[in-house]
Amino acid sequence: MSNKDTIFSKIARGDVAAYILYEDADTMAFLDHNPVTKGHCLVIPKAQIDHLDDCDEILYAKIFATVHKVSKLLKARLGPERIALIVHGYEIPHAHVHVLPVYSHGDIKFPARPETVAPVNELENILGILKEN
Repeated sequence: MSNKDTIFSKIARGDVAAYILYEDADTMAFLDHNPVTKGHCLVIPKAQIDHLDDCDEILYAKIFATVHKVSKLLKARLGPERIALIVHGYEIPHAHVHVLPVYSHGDIKFPARPETVAPVNELENILGILKEN
């Protein structure tokens, strides 16, 4: 948990205005002030937690329940082809999920993938590391 007060902490406390789409006791969804696409929202825990994976299982589930509600609302009201979810956590040290309506294939730029397939031994090595007891 970070002690640094963030813009999201201030929004959660009501100290900074935001275009709040949804709120419950533990989470909040609001429109991104610098949207990638029309309707781009952010879902945050109200608690100041730096990394999403630092949330306990209950809060993590609550965040994604809010993401689901917001996704369904965006899909129903704005009519995008798809909803994209992005969690990268570099801009602000407060856990957040970007919920982006995608209106066409070009709205979101996914990083280019290498043309080659990963070698079997590399995949087996990574799997072994991840499954170690």
